[in-house]
Amino acid sequence: MATSGTEVPQNTTIKKYMIAIFLMMDTAYKRIKKSTTLELAVEANTEEQDFIANKTPSEILKNYSVSLAQDLTMIKGEEDFEYIWEQFYSKVPNNEEIKTKAMIAFMFDGDKTTGYKAWETEAQILFENLNGVDSKINFTINFGDITTGLAKVSEDTIKFEAGAGVGA
Repeated sequence: MATSGTEVPQNTTIKKYMIAIFLMMDTAYKRIKKSTTLELAVEANTEEQDFIANKTPSEILKNYSVSLAQDLTMIKGEEDFEYIWEQFYSKVPNNEEIKTKAMIAFMFDGDKTTGYKAWETEAQILFENLNGVDSKINFTINFGDITTGLAKVSEDTIKFEAGAGVGA
């Protein structure tokens, strides 16, 4: 029995293929497919406040820094590799920043008809290394401000709709 508004049944373990990473490549979102890692890092940035009414200082959340490390397998002809390779080749020698939109679609929460809960951000891509022995190019996607909404699928495209489905 599926949960209300979702294709994934209750008591199903969420799998890696149910969380999709997209980068804006040229004019459309394309999925990162050939990475072998999917760990969304969420770092709490806090400050200590020593309020007069408390015996001990309190830790107060300022914000979260979100990032996603990727080790993309280099496969000639794959859209994700071709885009990342071109960015690596052209931007690294010139010390140019790489900024692009990124979207994470939580495909376990929603459905093809109404859309999947998603985050969209203006992201920065930072390269770490290109490993020819392991056929990997390693980089981190650093998130800026995150907008919540829905990832809407139609035909062979996916689009982000801000604010839609939030709280649903």
